[in-house]
Amino acid sequence: IDQIGDIGIYGGMGLNSYTTSFQSLPGFPCCSPNYESGDGLGMNFGFLANYNIDRDLQIGLKIGYSDLSALISQDEEGIFDNNLGTKSNGLIRHDLDVSLPSITFEPTLSTRIIENLNGFIGIGFNYLLSGDIEQKETLIRPNDVTFENGKATRNEVSGSITNLTSILPLVSLGASYDLPLDNNNDMFLSPNISYTHRFGNVVPDVEWTVSTLNLGVQLKYNLKEKPVSKEPEPVVPIE
Repeated sequence: IDQIGDIGIYGGMGLNSYTTSFQSLPGFPCCSPNYESGDGLGMNFGFLANYNIDRDLQIGLKIGYSDLSALISQDEEGIFDNNLGTKSNGLIRHDLDVSLPSITFEPTLSTRIIENLNGFIGIGFNYLLSGDIEQKETLIRPNDVTFENGKATRNEVSGSITNLTSILPLVSLGASYDLPLDNNNDMFLSPNISYTHRFGNVVPDVEWTVSTLNLGVQLKYNLKEKPVSKEPEPVVPIE
């Protein structure tokens, strides 16, 4: 029985990594030094379908949800005025907690490396649904003074990014291993690992890119051609 391809679902957890270079975002003024990076965990899940070009080559499509959220933090050391009218050496942490949900559309090309082990490349895009930020500055040390507002935190602002980029093109590289779940090879569980790099900035004219290292699993059902039943040849009577 020839295998046409497979359909299924996938899910996983991604380590999102931000590469940034900005002092503040539009609509979120602050006095931080240059933000340089961020990281965080986000879930992803969705549907997949693959078509067998031949025994060792598949084309496919993944459509699903990806959480690209992360925390951008930057420490600032220096001397600042405290609320007693004197100066102190201190450490201030500037945080941007970013919520970045998205829809993934990713055509893929897979090839067999060895039996049950496949490598794949995906080229597609993330469509960003929204971008919400919670910003604050926290006085880490000294712990016996406060900011001018009498608290250890200040500039606490939350809101949505109004000029969010809609589409981030992506390229993924990864590998998966098929584990059969039955004797007929109808169902497979496929652990996988992949790395995704996205092109373009989350906010226009602000250096801010997103990449993800993902660990996940796929549950796939094989689609097979039905065997063609041959009709018995008519019996020719012997005269």
